[in-house]
Amino acid sequence: MRSDRQQRADHLKHRLKRLFQVIRMKARGRNLLVIKYLLAFLPIAWILLRIDFRKFGHALATTESWVIPVMALLAILLMFLQGFKWWVLLRAFIPHLSLPEVLSCHFKGIYFSMFLPTSAAQDIVRTVLLSRNNDFGIAWGATWLARISGLVVMLMLSLWGVVSIDAASAPPGMRSVVLVSAGCVILMTAMSFSKRLTRRFRNAFANIFPAKVISAVEHIRDGVYHYRNKRAC
Repeated sequence: MRSDRQQRADHLKHRLKRLFQVIRMKARGRNLLVIKYLLAFLPIAWILLRIDFRKFGHALATTESWVIPVMALLAILLMFLQGFKWWVLLRAFIPHLSLPEVLSCHFKGIYFSMFLPTSAAQDIVRTVLLSRNNDFGIAWGATWLARISGLVVMLMLSLWGVVSIDAASAPPGMRSVVLVSAGCVILMTAMSFSKRLTRRFRNAFANIFPAKVISAVEHIRDGVYHYRNKRAC
């Protein structure tokens, strides 16, 4: 009799324990869902609080009706092309990755970058989201190359602007700023594809940062380095 009662008591304790675990998991899931929606609403609230609706209404009344749709279309097209460029780089080593999945992470990154500091927030958010289910070295490597390629294009436009502007009307020190920026972009590009250049930095950082951090950085460096054989991308 005692053994039966003990078994029933143990069975009841086990069921109660499972019930409390389910309740905790559901409560945790609800809390995460609430936090998720709050984070999603935060950019909208931040924008609304910064709008002067009186001036905004006046600006709408004095703007041609075709301007806003055209500008919005161009902005969305530019965002799409940025995501498409990132997808092309990712597809080189993650062929199963679909364009909608990449664009979903890309536009989420753009959304949260509206209130996060610096434009790099877009790259960080979208890459973190994508690397949850994919190789983080390749994801961060493709992000780095996408950023470098954008800097190269900006550098080319800046050099063209320096040549086009008359030296007398140019701001003081403009040529120096462009030349220093060009040197930085060239150095970052060279370091991205040369382990010989980064090896010295690796040895120095190994004495400062934990081995786990160094291992993650090396994995990302390998992800960038692999693109040496993917010049078409």
